[in-house]
Amino acid sequence: MRWARAVMVVLGAVGLGGAVPTAASAKSKVKSCAGAETLLRETGRGDRDGDGLSDCRERRQLGTLMTDADSDGDSVSDGDEVAERCDPLDSDSDDDGIEDGEDSTPGIPEQEVKAFLDALTCPQVGVPGSITALGTTATLDDHTAFEDVGCEGVVALLAAGSVLVEIDIREDSTGALTAAGVEVEHDESDDDEDLDTGGEGAD
Repeated sequence: MRWARAVMVVLGAVGLGGAVPTAASAKSKVKSCAGAETLLRETGRGDRDGDGLSDCRERRQLGTLMTDADSDGDSVSDGDEVAERCDPLDSDSDDDGIEDGEDSTPGIPEQEVKAFLDALTCPQVGVPGSITALGTTATLDDHTAFEDVGCEGVVALLAAGSVLVEIDIREDSTGALTAAGVEVEHDESDDDEDLDTGGEGAD
């Protein structure tokens, strides 16, 4: 199960000390499609099969077919699958025995990871970013949701000190990890200290 693999990857980074991809290595393997994505968004050109994904992105980043809007034949277009965090190359993204086109919840299961942030690179147009916590790196893309504090805001917080985050991670059929959501966690110990200080002052 992908969910189990995601748990093992996260725990393995801490308990087993296994090698994990770094933000730098992940970024170096990504080929930019910024120009193609901008062209598609502004003119509608550069998407031969009309699935909402640029030909460049399909060829270089996703490995999907540029001339077939439904690469895995599950009755859901590649663009919709990407938007819904399904695998456009797997007709049953969550491995539940039901094809994505007939599944009411076809998305790949998420695993929540709460840890101090190690590194963060925000995504740009056509170029994914990355987030690293517990030594594990996940991709950030256009669909990654940042709660309360945006990506650039989290970068600023990280530059100022430690940042505790909760990351919703999904793993696709190739083992690649993607962050579906990122939320900065409030440190309740600060409130406790404030209350203790206030109590002493009251006495």
